[in-house]
Amino acid sequence: MKGNPNGDIITASCAPPAPAAGAGVTRIQFRFPTRRVVRRVKKDAHVRDLFRFAATVLARPHTAVSSHAKAWDAFELATPHPAKSLLPDALSLATVEAAGLLNSVIIVRELEQ
Repeated sequence: MKGNPNGDIITASCAPPAPAAGAGVTRIQFRFPTRRVVRRVKKDAHVRDLFRFAATVLARPHTAVSSHAKAWDAFELATPHPAKSLLPDALSLATVEAAGLLNSVIIVRELEQ
């Protein structure tokens, strides 16, 4: 794993670059099982983009990008306060802002297979 100038910890296979700070951008802290990642995202990004980012960070180096849909079955995203689970199908087209996730913390839980 490596860090980038934005302070994100990402895998070598990599997510797209985070947007520059400014209007229309928010920060989300992802709490993975072994580390925390703070990521800037556009407020009008879709919740599905958060699932894609989490899948990219959790992916093993040999995992293909096209397998993210299957990877979503291996973990869940949830907010701690108020506690709510983010469901990929129900919220996938909602924006980060509409889902109430601006400047939020998202817990990433790997599910038992």
